[in-house]
Amino acid sequence: MYLTGSEQVLINLMLVLVTSTSVLGDFSSSPKDITPHKTSSLSLRCEPDADGSGAILAIHIKKKEAAGDAGNSTSLSDHVMSQRGVGESFVRTTITAGNKITVIPTLTRFQTEGTVTGSAYLMVTIQSPDIDSVGLYECQVTRLDDEGNVKVNTEVAEVLQEVELSLETLQTRVKILESQLPTIKVIAEAMARTVQEAKSSNELLEKDVAALKKENQELSDVVTGLTNQIRELTSRVDKVYNGQAEFNLDTGHVTSNDYSKLTDIVQKNQAETESRKEELEKVKEKLEELESTRIHILEEQMQSLREREKNVEDLAVKTEFIVNASFEPRIKELEKVNWKELYDNLDEIENKMIPNIVLNISKAQEDITTLQKSFKELPPQDSSLTTSVGNTTQQIPTTKEPPKFDGPACYVCGDNTTQKQCTSKTSQDSQVCPAGRPACMTDVYQNGVFRRIYRRCVTQEECQASPSKSNSQCKDDNFMDVKAMECHFCCTSQLCNDYIRPSRELVS
Repeated sequence: MYLTGSEQVLINLMLVLVTSTSVLGDFSSSPKDITPHKTSSLSLRCEPDADGSGAILAIHIKKKEAAGDAGNSTSLSDHVMSQRGVGESFVRTTITAGNKITVIPTLTRFQTEGTVTGSAYLMVTIQSPDIDSVGLYECQVTRLDDEGNVKVNTEVAEVLQEVELSLETLQTRVKILESQLPTIKVIAEAMARTVQEAKSSNELLEKDVAALKKENQELSDVVTGLTNQIRELTSRVDKVYNGQAEFNLDTGHVTSNDYSKLTDIVQKNQAETESRKEELEKVKEKLEELESTRIHILEEQMQSLREREKNVEDLAVKTEFIVNASFEPRIKELEKVNWKELYDNLDEIENKMIPNIVLNISKAQEDITTLQKSFKELPPQDSSLTTSVGNTTQQIPTTKEPPKFDGPACYVCGDNTTQKQCTSKTSQDSQVCPAGRPACMTDVYQNGVFRRIYRRCVTQEECQASPSKSNSQCKDDNFMDVKAMECHFCCTSQLCNDYIRPSRELVS
């Protein structure tokens, strides 16, 4: 995209005027964690500080990025489609002067409200948020300060996905952890062996360097000795030249005779000395070059091994961090579960409740069969009584009177004050409720793992207040999955609280 000169000047002017700082006010989401397709609504509210200087020009809320996509770039086509409102995910909403609000995309599930005057704010409510609603959101507040400069303040809020834990998911996570632990142990052992090998190689290299330094010192001592001999010989020759001593050709000592021969010998010895000195210098240079080369190679190898050792240690630290960050929280969550109580309940269900249910079903079937046979064997009877008065026979019809109760009959078991819950043996116990308690109540408490049920007689006031004390999911949940919630179901007919949620005369 190419800009004209005037457009470039305008952009430079805006960059001079606009400064980004931390937001003055509050930007938050309600709730902070959502369950996609289960949470009813998600509200994002951006409220600038009322004490901030200058007038507010606009408030802008936009979806910054999805969870786990931090740092990922968006393609140009995706940006254009978002700006046009293609799709059903929230993109952005803006309120400007005159309280004009725009939202992209324009769907009924995105409801907005706000104002830029007085107590300014902008709020967007997303109905039935899905997985795309999870992530980071950014609020931008554009205001004009007292000096006429435009300032943009920003704040970020994050919406997380709520994780539902159930017995099945916990068991699956335990199996995954158990299957991954051997692999992690093998990797850790291999890394430990690599570190040990690197340390051993480093020790060998240090020994080689020490041996080379010792050999170099010995060579230096030899060269120093030869240099001292050359200096001594040169000193003696200088004395002869200067007439300070004489040289005897027969004895090898300096005398006052035969200076010509002595001069030849001195010159010859001097030439040999110079030649030998040059050779020694070459040997010394070669030794120094060899020593420097070997030491340089060893230093490079040591540096490489140190880098490998550091990389291995960093990898070990990262692996340990990953293992601790990934598995320790999950293991701690699993450690919090009372597995003994869970297994005891499962054993009780498997070994006691299920056989009792099967036995009761068998007995009921036998009773039904016996009753059917008895009905077939009974002769047909008239429902009226026969009485004789004198010679006249009269038929007196009989009617079956309904049972009389002092109050309604309810199923009553357990005690929610002592947390003694209903069992398979007591769940069908019933009694006539006392005066003043004309309704039946079933209390259900779930903590995400276990469910406790109580049945009792209650007053009219307790019955009317039961819906407000229950979670909203109670009215439509099928109670097949275990989730944390509290439910109170009240009904007003005889023995109506026989199921978890009564199916008749339910007070809502």
